[in-house]
Amino acid sequence: MTFFTEESHEADEPEFEELRARPADLAAPPTEWVLPVTLPWQRVLGEGPHARVVLERLQCWPDGVGLDLLVFLRRSPRDRRGHASIFHHHPDRRPPAGGLRFGVLYADGRRVTNLDSARSDGQPALVSRGGHGGQFHFRHEVYLTPLPPEGAVTLFVAWPDQDIPETAVELDATAIRAAAAQAQEIWPDLPPAQPGSSSRTTRTVSATATASRLPTASRKSTP
Repeated sequence: MTFFTEESHEADEPEFEELRARPADLAAPPTEWVLPVTLPWQRVLGEGPHARVVLERLQCWPDGVGLDLLVFLRRSPRDRRGHASIFHHHPDRRPPAGGLRFGVLYADGRRVTNLDSARSDGQPALVSRGGHGGQFHFRHEVYLTPLPPEGAVTLFVAWPDQDIPETAVELDATAIRAAAAQAQEIWPDLPPAQPGSSSRTTRTVSATATASRLPTASRKSTP
């Protein structure tokens, strides 16, 4: 006897696309391959009379860290288009002049902001992962890559339109790197990179960016 009742049905034989190993130059979190380690580090990054910018948590991946940013408003203009324009990463588009500014400073002096139009060689990158919310609260997910070096990593926030002055908050990058080293590889047996394979489906894993193998779950027999 099983928990779920089986129903007989006929279906066409489906066609499948196989997942390949993750690429080494992936500029986004490897959500299809890795289970990240979450650090519930809640910090107020900036505050004004009518607005708060809060870090809710970090998701630590082998090659970067995801930052979940929350914005809380006591009052909001009826025109909310500015909410969607916080993190535009196109050469010809920038946040509004008085909009929310967000930046990161590594311990070795490298830096990146949401005002940067393009990534410079050797410099970190902020990749917008989109957001959602309502008139008085919204969330935005940002991916920072590569992982910051050991030491302090400093987050900067300023929002002139909301009277939020430039504010700096330090985080422990050494702890972030330690958490990232514990990220779990979901499919450790995927085939290695093949010459000429698509960059989206091919992986070359370096020694410093290898995720741990996900432990096998124990199975319980169904009575």
